[in-house]
Amino acid sequence: MTLGRQLWLLIAFLLVTAFAGSLVFSSINIRNYVEDQLRLKNTDTANALALVLTHAEKDPALIETFLSTQFDMGHFQSISLRIAVGDDYVFDAQVGGAGRPVPEWFKSVLPLRSPRATARVMDGWQEFGQLVVVSGVEDAYVLLWTNVYRTALWLGFLLLVIAVAARFLVRSITKPLAAVVEQAEAIGNQRFLEAHEPDTEELRRLVKAMNRLAARIKKLFRAEREHIRALNFALEHDELTGLASRPVILQRMDSLLVSGSLDDRYTLLIVRVLDLAELNREFGRSKIDDFLQRVANLLVAEREHLLTQGITALPGRLNGGDFALLIEGAPAIIGRIELMLSQVDEASGDFAPMVIAADTFTPTEARSAVLTRVDHLLAQAELGWPEHSYKVSSPDEKRPAKPVDEMRRLLNQSFDDHSTATSFAKAVDPEGRELFNELHLLINDDGGAADPALLRPWIRRFALEDEYDRQLLLSALQLMPDIGGTLMIQLSHKAINNLSLLDTLRRGLSEQAVVAERLLVTVPETVATSQPEVFLSFVRFIAPLGVKVGLVDAGSAFVASDMLATAGLQFIILEAGFVADIADHREKELLVQRMCSMAHAVGTRIIASVDADEKSTSLAVRCGIDGFRDA
Repeated sequence: MTLGRQLWLLIAFLLVTAFAGSLVFSSINIRNYVEDQLRLKNTDTANALALVLTHAEKDPALIETFLSTQFDMGHFQSISLRIAVGDDYVFDAQVGGAGRPVPEWFKSVLPLRSPRATARVMDGWQEFGQLVVVSGVEDAYVLLWTNVYRTALWLGFLLLVIAVAARFLVRSITKPLAAVVEQAEAIGNQRFLEAHEPDTEELRRLVKAMNRLAARIKKLFRAEREHIRALNFALEHDELTGLASRPVILQRMDSLLVSGSLDDRYTLLIVRVLDLAELNREFGRSKIDDFLQRVANLLVAEREHLLTQGITALPGRLNGGDFALLIEGAPAIIGRIELMLSQVDEASGDFAPMVIAADTFTPTEARSAVLTRVDHLLAQAELGWPEHSYKVSSPDEKRPAKPVDEMRRLLNQSFDDHSTATSFAKAVDPEGRELFNELHLLINDDGGAADPALLRPWIRRFALEDEYDRQLLLSALQLMPDIGGTLMIQLSHKAINNLSLLDTLRRGLSEQAVVAERLLVTVPETVATSQPEVFLSFVRFIAPLGVKVGLVDAGSAFVASDMLATAGLQFIILEAGFVADIADHREKELLVQRMCSMAHAVGTRIIASVDADEKSTSLAVRCGIDGFRDA
């Protein structure tokens, strides 16, 4: 039972007790007052009548007329004169009072007694008789009922006023307490939030202590983030030229291949300086370094030129003599290549042989296939140097194997008929124990199941992300009662803004709450870093349902952000290839160590893809990687 409910029960008990006690005591006092008034009336009436009869003539007709008149006028129950000699005069009423009726239950709860009053009537020095007067109680009951009823109304109004005041009092206690509980639960879930200090002394001291804890953790994270950013910068940038390093170029290619639409076209341009080792020996490292810096500047200038056309490009250095320009588009590039070659020849005095190759690709292709084609084009350019120093692939766009209309019909039919199939990929810890199963949706493609990696570009092209997410979520909720362990689903970039999807998740888990803690919902890291407030709202919505939350395709951006200490994620799944070459890069090894250390401090586990050799995998485990996921 909550504290608020306990307070309300206590207040209700006190109010009801006070109301009942006040009403009972007030009613008894009113009844006693009415009975006192009846006694006084009876006594005064008896004395007055006895005095009048004592001085009056003792004529029987006169006495009877006088007593009858008094009885009719005075709301009496009975008036009797018992004389010493002769017949008594008795006037008795069975029903008296003309007031409004009083409930019988009220009469039984508060019975009224009219005390009888007696007085002696004298005839000279002798007693003529004894007069007995008893007033009627019906009018007294009306008076008693009216006063008790009004008292009850006033007490009820007072009770209502006190209840309203108590409501605000309880809220003033429970509202800051609820904030304290929420902060404590957040810290328990590895979300180190700082809360407003309430006015209540004890709660303020508690919140202040938890705020100090959260601030201390955040200060530690800030220091670690600076180390991660420094290591990340060293890893992502070439030391000589300042361009992006080879891992960054390859990871960006992977990201474009995974997240791009089928309508997108990208261009990879490679600049190769031939015989770099021989040039270093002949002209000296200093001169060749200056030449390489000029080549890098040309690529940066080309990036700026493309930006004026609204095209994004990323220049980088792949290795000693190989430079790359990854263009998110397919611009007319032959003229720009010829200009770059002439500028390099002019700057170098024609002493450095250089060739260029460029190729366009789409999200339906594998990275290895694109790199192989570019290497082949570079080889052809080397054979043709110096007469033909560049090679560009055919501008003809690569068409999907399946027609667009057919693929659209196939996807819509699969979603409308709920005929999608499912497949699973497993993630395990370094000892081989299962961490979770990843659920994929498949569609039937000519009797076979389409590759999930090739399915997402089509879904993005036809704007079917919402329907795909819904089908994936419903499939997970349907399969989970029959599957042991944690089940992971990867939602699209739009999922955190899809209120209908979140409502479907809430209603589905309310019907089978026992499976909530075994569901892992993930979104790409780029969603969290580009829309941090929306992402945190998404986490705050589904975390109370018991659902685990994680990121996929992650690098170091999220770990190096302020959100790590407040999001309360259970898993961060690194992008493919992140630890593939960790054994060859000391900076990457240190980066992974720092990332794992920070993630473990808040209870988050780091998962890598199984695409590395045994040496790199073993080193990744020593760095703190918690598990591996099928690539």
